[in-house]
Amino acid sequence: AGGDELRGGNGGSGVVVVRYTHVLDNSFVFSGTSDKYLETTDQVFDSGDFTVETWVNFSDLPEVGENSFCLFSQGTSSTQRFYICLNTSHNFYFGWGGSSTGTASSVKVEQDQWYHVALARSSGTPSVFINGASVGLSSATSNTDTPANFTRIGDYFDGNYPMAGHLDNFKVWSEALDATEINESMHSYSSSPETSDKTLIAHYDFNEFSNDIVIDRSGQGKHLSPASGQNLSSAALTDSRIVETGSASAQDVYFKFNRSYLTGLGGWIVPGGITSAEVLAV
Repeated sequence: AGGDELRGGNGGSGVVVVRYTHVLDNSFVFSGTSDKYLETTDQVFDSGDFTVETWVNFSDLPEVGENSFCLFSQGTSSTQRFYICLNTSHNFYFGWGGSSTGTASSVKVEQDQWYHVALARSSGTPSVFINGASVGLSSATSNTDTPANFTRIGDYFDGNYPMAGHLDNFKVWSEALDATEINESMHSYSSSPETSDKTLIAHYDFNEFSNDIVIDRSGQGKHLSPASGQNLSSAALTDSRIVETGSASAQDVYFKFNRSYLTGLGGWIVPGGITSAEVLAV
């Protein structure tokens, strides 16, 4: 979809992908409506330790009197839920099993900015990282309950907390990553030297889709499907928030990278016809 090259390959668990380009980095656009989520048919998280991480860029923010935005959730029981959401004060808040919750009140989220957010649970105790930095949680307690049921991305399980914005490179690990590993992983497509001994149990790069599913790149077969009655469209895949382009003059074109450009093979490829460049790194 979306201009991919013809390629053959194994998409995991017997799914053959014939249109996949390893050099693209797209994000998935969620519209903020209740029928635009993605979900698995069963749970991604199991009992024990885990880490879930993703890049997120909000095109809108929830205001007082509105519902929060949920990046993902798993579990439908009030005593068995995992989630990462954004409240009307524009702080991330988290659930990591049972009724345990916590808010990262020290970080106020802004619209149209990329944030990397990660939740790691070790022996029931949570650690939260935003843009690679460890942040404290209010009301953090230990709980090792494990949610059952499906995993939903882009909304809460009841469909009442849809997010408006972009998600990219959503990864779930079967272990709790530490600060060094989180900082490596957030700038890596899949595993990095720091996480080579860890196990990915779900990985959604959102760079393409096949047969109306988003492929789980971990090989575990936890593919994502759209809400009932909905179809995936190439319009939901875009790199517009990741890399901006425009004309600096009649002869010059600029490219501005708003965060790491994450692809399955190599990195960003210079468009054809460009013979020289000036680079500013900040």
